[in-house]
Amino acid sequence: MKRRAGLRALVAFGAFVCAGCASELPPPPRAPQLSAPGDALPADLDCVVRVDLLRVRSALGPAALAGLRRGAAATATDLAEGWIADAIERSDVALLAFRPEFGAGGPDNVIVLRGRYEGVKPPLGPNAWGPAVDLGGDVRRFDRLGPAPRSSPARLYVFRDEQLVFVSAAEIDAVEAVLEGGRAASTVQPPARGVLAFAARLRGAQRTFGKRFPILASALGDARAVSGSLEVRGDGLVGEVALELETDEQATRVAELVRAVATVLGAGESRWAGPARATTLESAGHFAVLRAVLSREELAGFLPQGE
Repeated sequence: MKRRAGLRALVAFGAFVCAGCASELPPPPRAPQLSAPGDALPADLDCVVRVDLLRVRSALGPAALAGLRRGAAATATDLAEGWIADAIERSDVALLAFRPEFGAGGPDNVIVLRGRYEGVKPPLGPNAWGPAVDLGGDVRRFDRLGPAPRSSPARLYVFRDEQLVFVSAAEIDAVEAVLEGGRAASTVQPPARGVLAFAARLRGAQRTFGKRFPILASALGDARAVSGSLEVRGDGLVGEVALELETDEQATRVAELVRAVATVLGAGESRWAGPARATTLESAGHFAVLRAVLSREELAGFLPQGE
């Protein structure tokens, strides 16, 4: 009887100790969240382009969508091929964030697609992609096993077959910190309007444009940011670009400079002549705002052309 009583006491003591240990265990890691495509972007990428693919298909037709896809393929070399091309075809919205400094291997980038992706997954194998890692909340992560160009996707997050996040190699740690570590997402967010919108921080505009466009670089000074959109209106498209300058005086000077350039272009016969003649410019505080009207034919002339 004494042995049994001692054993029961030992079991009870062990259960008490284990219960105390369990209460000290940290909670399991949270599953990655992605309420909106922009929530996946790290803060180190200065340029973000948003394309409403659903509206592109309905407003501009399949030829324009094909042209935009070729333009994306020039930024990330795998985007025009195979299963990634299939994913793009199923997408309603695409977000491309990249570093403006283009090296020999292309820019570092993150691409977010929103649509319907049942059955879409990367090819698995030793020279392709590794198996899925379950991150909870119906979120999976894939990592590329074989070598690839710098700008090509090296990691993929799949959110409930509704959103895909492609990450180039240099951005893996930054995106992981945002999606898996809960770090704040990028503050660079393009306007949520139009068939296409963009936003960018301009860090050292004089240095970026100085060699090729010295007059423009001088006018820009220490420009902070630029954003814009392209919207369908009637049988044409309206483009708007807003440049944020340091001072009101800089904004006025840039508006005058661009107005002068538009006047020169409008007097010629290049493909820029029509849009230049339909361009208006104004300054509002420390913003210089440009608006232009494009016909669909003029827009087609600026899209990448196929064979």
